[in-house]
Amino acid sequence: MLERFGITDVPSYFRKLRIPIVISVIVDACIGGFGSGLKGLILGAFLGFIAPAGLLWLGVMLVGIGIYLTVYCAVWAVILYILWWLIRS
Repeated sequence: MLERFGITDVPSYFRKLRIPIVISVIVDACIGGFGSGLKGLILGAFLGFIAPAGLLWLGVMLVGIGIYLTVYCAVWAVILYILWWLIRS
């Protein structure tokens, strides 16, 4: 999935997603440090490094789920329309 963005290894991950990683590290470290002290600060900063990859994965999964549900609902609509048409005629 990340190959589409030109990310093939760890250095390219940090090079391509530099700004989102910095934002994630700062926000996660502040939230973790505020709630749990030094341990939360360190854990939040660590999780900030992997957050952009997780968000990309989540975005791709949600788009896939949305497409799947759209097709599923469309097929059920066609089936119910055919059954309604058969019952009515």
